[in-house]
Amino acid sequence: MLRFTSRQASLLSLGHPKLTADLGCSKVMPGELQEAEILLQDALKTASDVATTRSNLAFCIALQGRYDQALQIYTDLYGQSTAFNNVGYAAMLRGDKEIAGTYLQQAISSRPSFYAKAAKNLARVEVLLMQGNQRGQR
Repeated sequence: MLRFTSRQASLLSLGHPKLTADLGCSKVMPGELQEAEILLQDALKTASDVATTRSNLAFCIALQGRYDQALQIYTDLYGQSTAFNNVGYAAMLRGDKEIAGTYLQQAISSRPSFYAKAAKNLARVEVLLMQGNQRGQR
């Protein structure tokens, strides 16, 4: 459970963008994605750190399975290679292993000499796919 100091609570009630964004981020990992998305969008209205807040919003959107929308936000922020990797990683976390593999492969294809991170994530997806296939054969 989140606890705020009285100053933080007062800034939050005034719509302080940093606290609103932080609160939104805190909702992502426990799976409160719709609430997180609303808070992050509210923070973007007045945020000084727009790039970080937009990136967190894209991750939240991707975790809801809205990959095309997240990809567009990430591409605008970081370019295609990073966008493909980030969306692929979110798809992997959601359990969409085939979709994750496709995005991660696109990340590697778009920048093969640089994108070790995507290769590492793709290897993780391949292990998950193999584990899933082994369970299905038993």
